[in-house]
Formats: sequence, structure tokens, C-alpha cells
Amino acid sequence: MLKTPNAPLSLRSKSLLILALIIMPLCSKLLADAPSSGLNENPADMRAIPVRTTVLSEEKPQLFRSFSGTSRAAQRVSVRPQVSGRLLSKMVNLGDNVNKGDILAHLYNPEATPRAQEAKQRWEQTQVRKAQQLRDFQRIQTLYKAGAATKQEFETARTNLWAAETTQAAAKSGYQRAAQIKEEQLIRAPFKGIVTQIDLDEGEVINAGQSLMQLADPSQVEVEVTVSEQIASTLNKGDLVPVTFPLLDSSEEIQGLVQEVSPFRERGALPTVVILLPTQSTKPGITAHIHFTIEDNSQFALPISAVIKTGAYGSAVYRVNDNKHVELIPIRPHQIIANQVTISSDLKPRDIIVVAGAQHLFDGAPVTIVNTPHNVEIVGNNLEARQ
Repeated sequence: MLKTPNAPLSLRSKSLLILALIIMPLCSKLLADAPSSGLNENPADMRAIPVRTTVLSEEKPQLFRSFSGTSRAAQRVSVRPQVSGRLLSKMVNLGDNVNKGDILAHLYNPEATPRAQEAKQRWEQTQVRKAQQLRDFQRIQTLYKAGAATKQEFETARTNLWAAETTQAAAKSGYQRAAQIKEEQLIRAPFKGIVTQIDLDEGEVINAGQSLMQLADPSQVEVEVTVSEQIASTLNKGDLVPVTFPLLDSSEEIQGLVQEVSPFRERGALPTVVILLPTQSTKPGITAHIHFTIEDNSQFALPISAVIKTGAYGSAVYRVNDNKHVELIPIRPHQIIANQVTISSDLKPRDIIVVAGAQHLFDGAPVTIVNTPHNVEIVGNNLEARQ
């Protein structure tokens, strides 16, 4: 049987084996001389990462909130007649100034005047009867003392006098009531002010209690705003709060006086606060911003850029220790206001927190703080929100 020649193949295999024996020692030496990778490198020997930091304040965060409202007259009223009738005439027009007691309108009630006349006549009749009963009583009293009248006659005369006096008093009260109803046909201004609205025209019929017109006294100005329960719980009547008027040329801040703090108006409604404004600084119909300052229950306030998301801790920040290495500290965020967030954590006042460059850090990384002396900032914990 013929055999395939294997001489060339054996020679080739021997050559490859010799080459491998020569290369393997060289590779081992090169690997032994190569520097260790970054994973095995000591963090103390790593290059420091530049970061910007801030220092936590010792003060609790203060929350500044602003609420908008429109100024209005503090004393205002909707004039409503107590009797129904037809609007006979109006004595004022929209925007007129009136004094207390001025006649605003005249109503006509067809029953008011006749009833007043009837009540007056009944009162006058009772006065006549009372006078007659008084004369009879005095005459019987004289006869009784002289022994010419019996005791029964004396008692009867005295009873008739008392009944006449009672009837006369009731008739007088009825006449006064009817006269008052007649007088209610003349609608008078309850205080000095300006006519701000007229709801009816001459000739229209108005019911008792229906709005006829509205008056306002611009001598005192107030603004009402709806606030949160947290703010309402910190306010008391008589407190002073800053007020600004953004639409006026002057941005001067004035002090408003808290007049009312209502816990709620109806179920589910937020509290309201009424602020009395200085009359020399404003007038009704102007937009006002009311500024409130409250202390937040959180421990600290930080720039949002300082907070990072981690898989193990959720939200956390990097704190720089005395060795210029960072530590990953878990935090509990509460509220974001503007570019800051209020937090609670195991941090302490004066701790140094990384606010820029955190994307390059890891727990235990060495850092170098690049803040200039003018840029080293203590977080002031003053947060402002506008509503």
C-alpha cells in the first residue's frame, strides 16, 4: 500500500513549536513589567478631580413665598332696600361721591304710605281713649277716697286705665314700624364713599333684599390672597408683611397689616388672608404681591446640581472630608424651589458639599476644590417661590 509523504508537515510543526517556545517567555516578561491597571490602582495615588463646593449653613431653611392679589376698598357695601317697590328715581350716577345719609334712590311702594297713615290714626285714637280713662280713674279715685264710690268701681277704673295705656303703647309701636317702612322708600348712603355699581334703572321693580347699587370707601385699601395652610398657621392679626406693586413705576416695598386670617371658607378650600395697605401708597384696583417668610422643617437647602441619583441610596450628595476625599451621603429631598432643593440627611452644618463636577466622582475619590476665596459660599437657605 502507498503512504502519503509527511516529511514537509512534520518539519512545519517542529518550526511552529520552536517559535512558540521562544515567544511565550518574552510575553510573560512583558506582562510582568507592565504597570497595573486603573482598577487595582490605589485611590490615594490617583489624580485629584477638580470640583466646586459649598458649605452648609447652620440656619434652618427659610422659605419665601409670594402671592398675587388685587387691592380693593376695605369698606364696601351692596345697598339692598328692606321694602319692595318700583324704582321711582335715582339721585346718583356711577362714580359719584356721596356722604353718609345722602338719598341715593326713591322707591314707590303703594302700601307703605297708607299703612303708615292708618297706624298713625290708630295711635291717635288710643291716645284719646287713654286720656279719657285717665280722667275717669282720677274721678273715681276722688269719690272712692270720699266714700262715695265702691272699691269695685275703683278697681274697674284702674284696670281700664291700664288697658288703655297698653293699647296706646302697642299702637305707638305699630305706627313707628309703619313709619319706618315708609321711610325705607328713600334709600340713603350708609357711609361716605363712591358709587361703584348700579344694578337697576328707573321704572324697574325691585324686591326686598335685592341689590340696587354698590358703594365703596376708598379711604382704606386692602388685598385678599389665598395661601397655604403652612403659611396661615404662622400668621396672626396685627403682623406686618412686605407688599410690592409690580405694575407701578416705583418698586418700593411697603408694609401691610394682617387684618384677617380665615382658616377656611368652605370644605376643601384653602385659607385666606386679608392685608390692610397704607392708603398713601395705593388705591383700589392695583395688582399687589404679598411676600411671606416661613421656616421650613427641612434641615438644609442645597443647589439642585449637588444632588445625584444612585442605585443603592436613591438621592445622595458628595461630602468632602478632611483628607480631600469625597463620601457618598444619602439624603431625603423634600421640595424644589427655584434652583434649590430642601433636604434632610445625616449632614451637619459647615459640611463641604460638591455642587459641580459630581459626574466624574465615585465614593472615596480624591478631589481638589477649585473655588476661589471669593467663590466659597455658605448656602443661605433662603428660598423664594411666587404664586
